[in-house]
Amino acid sequence: LYVANNLNEMTSYMAYPLFETVKATDKWLLLFLYSFQIYADFSGYSAIALGLALLFGYRLPENFNRPYIATSIADFWRRWHISLSSWLRNYLYIPLGGNKHGKARTYFNLMATMALGGLWHGAAVSYLVWGFMHGLLLAIERRFVDRLDGAKSPLLNAARAFVVFFAVSLLWILFKLPDFAHAAAYFVGLFSSDEVPNPPKIYRSLALAYALPVILQHFIVPGRPKGSSEAGSMSWLLKFFVTAIIGILALKALGGSDDPLLPVTTDDRNYHVAVRYVDQPSHRMVIVGSSLSVRLSEDYFTSPNIENLALAGG
Repeated sequence: LYVANNLNEMTSYMAYPLFETVKATDKWLLLFLYSFQIYADFSGYSAIALGLALLFGYRLPENFNRPYIATSIADFWRRWHISLSSWLRNYLYIPLGGNKHGKARTYFNLMATMALGGLWHGAAVSYLVWGFMHGLLLAIERRFVDRLDGAKSPLLNAARAFVVFFAVSLLWILFKLPDFAHAAAYFVGLFSSDEVPNPPKIYRSLALAYALPVILQHFIVPGRPKGSSEAGSMSWLLKFFVTAIIGILALKALGGSDDPLLPVTTDDRNYHVAVRYVDQPSHRMVIVGSSLSVRLSEDYFTSPNIENLALAGG
């Protein structure tokens, strides 16, 4: 959760209208960081639930199993939010007929199930489209890609895992931005070559430091026997390395947090303001620092409610 919270400080740039100030290359970086953030957030809460259950003598099933090494969308859903995907399969997909009534009906059942799964997350067009697109990808896989299952080529499996991670990451835009118009604008911005005046600075080294624990957990920590702990399946050298990473992040936490910076234009100077977070429904910014009156360009807000600006001359 510490990793997720700190990645959230960076991915807050993905909120509207902040992403309009971000370069296309940084939009891609933020997109992948959000993939790591949402995994660290969801799996972190699940790990807490598993641990609390163990304290009372209950062993709950794993809810996440390194989903970003999945080699297909179907494999992703066997690894991601396993309790939800199992529920969707048992109580929606199978009652709809599953794969028992021909290919066309199977494809429809996949898309309908996942679309309803999207709406389960929230009553918004973005969630509906997110679920439908996952269902569409599942149908396309079943029609064209299933023949590749069981491939023994490490290079082919690595390529498939990259494609799946890329596709899943693109669809996370719809999760991050429930307003479909904003999600569409962010997607278009990924492929825009337009120059962005006075863009915010994204600290890539810091981003890598916070993404590294997720990467380590996926690609270095080995699979463990059922019933064993994750730490118990590591070698002593890997335990030392992971402990060192945790120590570095803990020291960073003691040193304070770096708040995202939003470009602000006054009559005579350019500034950046440190943004704690953006309340998306109202676009109200909560900003840390000292009080000072500045004027935001109409490109950012029409009637902003700004409190406590922290300025860094630009």
